[in-house]
Amino acid sequence: MAGALYAPLVQFIEPNSFGLGMSFNLLLMVIIGGSGYFFGPFVGALVAVLLPEWTRFTEGYYLLVYAALVMIMMAFCPSGLLGLIGRMSKAMTRRAPTPPELHAEGTTP
Repeated sequence: MAGALYAPLVQFIEPNSFGLGMSFNLLLMVIIGGSGYFFGPFVGALVAVLLPEWTRFTEGYYLLVYAALVMIMMAFCPSGLLGLIGRMSKAMTRRAPTPPELHAEGTTP
């Protein structure tokens, strides 16, 4: 399906369009977003496209900063960003305060 959408866009398809760098970038998008989630690759694509742009202020060092941020992300959330969000939501629901218990009959509050 992706090829059918890509071909009319570029109007010429060749193997060099999908070199090793592009393949790694696509794999990075899937891994960062979360491979076990439907929207994981979409989130990964958003991050993989925007993160290098956000780190351009570091001038020549933006690729080092980008690589370091990706490695940190992979170290702390190996299931991707959506997996991290899922773990955080589970932790927040576990820590949710319980309503105060009602006092037993015959006791004063």
